[in-house]
Parts: sequence; C-alpha cells; structure tokens
Amino acid sequence: MQSIEAWQAGSRVHHALASAAQVFWQKMQGQTITATETTVLPSSATTSSLNESDASCSCSAVANIPEDQIVETEPATAPDIIQPKEYAQLKEGDRVFFAGDSMMQGVAPHLAVRLRREYGISSIDLSKQSTGLAYPRAFNWPETIRTTLTKHPDIKLLIVFLGPNDPWDMPASKGGKYLRFASTEWEALYRERIRTIIQDAQAHQVDIIWVSPPHMRRKSLSNKVSYLSQLYESEVRDAGEVFLSGNQVFRYTEDTYSDYMGDQSIKQKMRTGDGIHFTVTGQRTLANAVFDLITFTPTQANYD
Repeated sequence: MQSIEAWQAGSRVHHALASAAQVFWQKMQGQTITATETTVLPSSATTSSLNESDASCSCSAVANIPEDQIVETEPATAPDIIQPKEYAQLKEGDRVFFAGDSMMQGVAPHLAVRLRREYGISSIDLSKQSTGLAYPRAFNWPETIRTTLTKHPDIKLLIVFLGPNDPWDMPASKGGKYLRFASTEWEALYRERIRTIIQDAQAHQVDIIWVSPPHMRRKSLSNKVSYLSQLYESEVRDAGEVFLSGNQVFRYTEDTYSDYMGDQSIKQKMRTGDGIHFTVTGQRTLANAVFDLITFTPTQANYD
C-alpha cells in the first residue's frame, strides 16, 4: 500500500514539474502564458493516507532561472509584402525603352511622340514583329533588354508589350523535347524569363510598365493570351512594378471581344480586321493609357 501511495504522490509531483517546465520554455520563447493548476485525484482508498505536503509542489526551483541565463527571442513576423507601384517615375534626362512585338510597334510611336512633346523625354524602340519569350533562339528579349540597359544607363523606364506569339509548345532551355503549352514545366520556364527581365531592369534602377494584350477575336487564341496575361500580372505585381491590363484599357469584361470599346463609349473602331492588332485610334488609346501611368518630375530650374 505504501508503494502505491508513493507512486501516486510521485506522479503528481512529476505532473506539476512538467507543467512548470512548459511555462518556463514558453517564457524562454517570448510568450506570455498563465499557468493553470492541474490536479491528480488519488483513489478514495488512499486519500486519507496522503499528507497535504505530499500533494503540493513548489515549482520556484524550476521556474526561477537567473535573468542573465534567459534568452529572449523575437516573435515571428510575417514577411514584408511588396506593394505594386501605381506610377512609373521619370525626370529630365531620363530615357524610355520600348520592348515588344508588332502590337508594340503600333503603340510605341504614339507614346514616344507624346513623351517628347510634353516632357522632353527621348526613347529607344526595339519592338520587333513575331517575337516573344517562347523562342529565344529566334529573338532573345531577356538578353536584348539586359544588353540595352547596360549600354544606355539613362534608361529609367522599360515598357513591355507582347504575348500573342507565345502560346505554343516551346523548347526547353537546354534543348531536347518541347514543353507542352501551359504545362507545369512550360509555365515555370516562361515565368523565369519574365522574372529575368524584371530583375535586370530593377538591377539598373529602371521602372517597369508591363502591358498585357486584350482579348482576341479568335476564342482559342484569346483564351491562351488571357492565361499569359495572368502570368505577367502575377510576376509584375509581385515584383512591385506597374501592370496595365489591355482589357481594362478597352473596357472588355470577362471574355468578351469587340472591335470597338467594350462599353461603346468611343464610336471609332479600335481593332483591325485580324482581331489581334489595333487601328490608329486603338493604338493612341493604349498609348494614352500608358502615358497616364507615368509621372514626370522637372528639374528645379524649370520651376523658377
């Protein structure tokens, strides 16, 4: 009987010590916690034989650690979330770089004229038809952009507009088999090329405005381009740069397409007969939307 009583008393002491140890370690981790009392009830046959001193435990010897031996840790904090820029910044003497396909070939001249006329900003237009990010052996945009930024340190804004030439199977970066469009491997490689462009621009302290194509008349192509636009948007916004949706500019909702403004607010035709490119009015409309995302800071001399 005495051995059973000793076991029960020892069990209660052990449980109290465990609770005290838990409090101690939580304090060590910088947490504040109130210890709760835990009671172990002995059987009725042995209750009377246990002294009050057997049922109590002083935990001060465990919890009372010298302060110089306590190491406090900082509570975990959530990682900083990069907020996308609302505008790209330009000042006198800066230059703008246009990169893209035949869509950009139509838009860039209108934007270049307005930048020159209103801000005195010069530009470099390397847009080239039938190009994109899927076939770097045909034309390598990441490499072209890196080289151009290095050669022209006065470039402070990169504007990218491409997409319709890319929604196809493409070769892996090291050759070999083709990657199926929109497969996991395809998307990973395509995102990598988007990020390479963004990272190179940021390394040169260059702001980015990335424009996504609007819906296309041909449904199958439009769906594929919409998928690419999601990749552009996520990568650009995650990097804190400026993203402009072509669908927003032309006020297309959901997956609708129109040769005119989606809300019929402008009566002039916006798209050409192929359902991909833009009329002169459409080009100017898109150029003006990009221009509105640029803020220009004149020099102090211009204020005087």
